[in-house]
Amino acid sequence: MLASKCSLLIFRSLIVMKFWHLLLLGALVFILRWPYFNSPAIHIDEQFYLALADKWVNAGLIPYVNVWDRKPLGIFAIYAIAILAFKNAILGYQIMAAFFVIATGAIIMRIGRQLGDERIPFFAAMTYAVAVMLMDGPGGQTPIFYNLPVAGAVVVILRLISGDQVPSQRATCLGALAACLLFGLAIQIQYTCVVEAAFLSLFLLVVLWHRDVMRVQCLTMLASGMAFCGLLPTLLVGVVYGAIGHWHEFFAANFQSIFTKVLWRLSAMEYAQRFLQSSLFGIVFLPFAAYGVCAIFSDKQPRGQSVTLRALVLWLLSAFTGAVMLGIPERHYFLPTLAPLALLTGFGFLRLTELSNLRSGCVMWLRRGLHGFGGLVALLAIPVSASYLIAHINALQRGEPGDVYAIGAYMKAHKTTGCPFVFNRLPILYYLGDVCAPSIYMFPNHLSEVGEVRTPGGERLKELARVLAEEPSMIFVRRPHTRDTDREAIDMLEQTLHDRYAVEMEWPGDGQLYSLYVPKASAR
Repeated sequence: MLASKCSLLIFRSLIVMKFWHLLLLGALVFILRWPYFNSPAIHIDEQFYLALADKWVNAGLIPYVNVWDRKPLGIFAIYAIAILAFKNAILGYQIMAAFFVIATGAIIMRIGRQLGDERIPFFAAMTYAVAVMLMDGPGGQTPIFYNLPVAGAVVVILRLISGDQVPSQRATCLGALAACLLFGLAIQIQYTCVVEAAFLSLFLLVVLWHRDVMRVQCLTMLASGMAFCGLLPTLLVGVVYGAIGHWHEFFAANFQSIFTKVLWRLSAMEYAQRFLQSSLFGIVFLPFAAYGVCAIFSDKQPRGQSVTLRALVLWLLSAFTGAVMLGIPERHYFLPTLAPLALLTGFGFLRLTELSNLRSGCVMWLRRGLHGFGGLVALLAIPVSASYLIAHINALQRGEPGDVYAIGAYMKAHKTTGCPFVFNRLPILYYLGDVCAPSIYMFPNHLSEVGEVRTPGGERLKELARVLAEEPSMIFVRRPHTRDTDREAIDMLEQTLHDRYAVEMEWPGDGQLYSLYVPKASAR
């Protein structure tokens, strides 16, 4: 009787502890993201996702047919939900992204409970919430959304292979198929996730084979089923586009176009420089994650914990591989690495502070201070402060909200029958101004970025020439141009502005200039 009462008390205390951990995680996520809420210019990618979703929902334009991009339909569907569910869709998608981070953090806590220290789950979840802010994920980048189904798939895989008891063949097959279906949903948000899906699925199959859970013939059939489940969401989207007569547009945009973009255009020196710059934002976490990886392969762990840790290392490596495949080491490309990195950081940091030869007062406080979470506070103090500094710099570099909203309001108040043209940086103006785009390439980079326009046939530069020749009702330009803007595209724009346009309005930002041009015939 006494034992049962004690067990019940322990269970209730665990439930309360988990609730407070989740509550604190949610509070941290919203506090960190507060400076970005309602900012229309967090990143050019998510500006475009929202603008396209708006045209899809409210103007009936079909992705890939009327507005071109190579991203999967899933990311536009998420933003379409924000358009439908929120009066202020900008704030709406940012709130949705915050809840995705919280949900991913909750799953990270679930994985962390298998790592042998009760502090690791909360430690890793809080680390993830902070790390995404440093790696250019304060808004709605694709990994913010697809890290959730990937983490969910990892939980399912680990339940199949990390326990002491082997599940039945039926449970194993259903779990494997469910994990791959989650991978498939993630792939419909960002195709590079296929690397994580492939590596982790193969890891599951290898462990099942090594433990002799199934015969080779059964494993082969299971592998085929897993591949089908992983491809199923994309196949369904393709079927829908085929049914409405636009299979070619879907296939060309989603798959053929991958081979037309110039991915590896940086020199080795420039790539290394940009990679180092991106890595510096994770410098606080990387040493502890590296120590955790070393500890995994140098120390002996229980069988289940060992499998979990090795799965985390593989998850990190596969996510990193998917990121570097994109050819430009921008910070947000490494967002998929942060969930396994956070777990390995927590594991490595706590293992390091438990070393018997570290007995200084500082280390003892890290071990025991603040109910065992003194180390977490110490580790995250600088990154949290840095995230607020980054929020300030982000607004100065990418557009201060007041300026961007003012430009959008001006465009909306001065709409004409023609379509304005946003040359660079702010595709959100198509949404704020409630205006059409003059080209199927509504994302500015598709007509101006070096990696996009330097195709063998020069089709994008020809399209830019066509847009400029048809004299858009307004042309928006942000100066100075970024380092990845094509020189020929800039020259074409500036020549057109010089010959046929006059400045209508200018907004001098901090270190940048926003200009709206109109044809000279209609200038005031």
